[in-house]
Amino acid sequence: MDEEITTENMVADALIVRPLGVCATILGAGFFIISLPFSALGGNVKEAARKLIVDPAKFTFARPLGEF
Repeated sequence: MDEEITTENMVADALIVRPLGVCATILGAGFFIISLPFSALGGNVKEAARKLIVDPAKFTFARPLGEF
């Protein structure tokens, strides 16, 4: 079922969700750097990078405005 993208969704996305996504991406990068030695020891650096940096960045920058 396709949900129509409304003006309200676009405004809320632009003013609230996207800035929070930018913060999540920046915080995720910081946590990734802090956890990097432990991730390297555990052999899951790629998974940690994807979860902490790539996924929040995609959510913030790679989806259409107003589509959640």
